[in-house]
Amino acid sequence: MNVAIIGPGTMGRAFAETLLRTQTVPPEMLTVVHREGSDTGALAAELPCVHAVGPGPHLRSAQVVVCAVKPQDFA
Repeated sequence: MNVAIIGPGTMGRAFAETLLRTQTVPPEMLTVVHREGSDTGALAAELPCVHAVGPGPHLRSAQVVVCAVKPQDFA
């Protein structure tokens, strides 16, 4: 099952860490989608999964999408 988490903030990171720690989703099937123009380096070093910037093929192929963004950042 491919899972994408939009928004790697506190909530998105908690989802990702839990899915990885419990081995619910293998790292290669979990994508964390970062905001356009953001630096993914620090989080990519800590979370062993796929990291993407902006919408793309990883998001389109996800079977489950978790939207973990603040309401004011939703757009």
